[in-house]
Amino acid sequence: MPTPDSVEFFETQFRRQVREADFALNPFEQLVLPYVAGNVLDLGCSLGNLSLEAARRGCSVTAIDASPTAVERVRASGCRCRRYRPTWVVSGLNRTTTPSSPSDC
Repeated sequence: MPTPDSVEFFETQFRRQVREADFALNPFEQLVLPYVAGNVLDLGCSLGNLSLEAARRGCSVTAIDASPTAVERVRASGCRCRRYRPTWVVSGLNRTTTPSSPSDC
């Protein structure tokens, strides 16, 4: 389980990124995106940049993070992906969440 200090560190980062609308995919996310398909489990999804792009491409996504800012951003942005019919289960790591289907990625 993450420590309160680590959650607060990322929470501070995520608030800044939301304030500055800094949602670009990082280099790792850009490299893996062509291989993401089917049911995707994104543990520690951060602001959901990879999860949201996977959903836009038709994947069913389960996105989990401990940061309240991250969870809220993914929930709010995920609603805009409805035409792709993603499945969103976004929760903090302190809650017990079990994906309803197995993950492919």
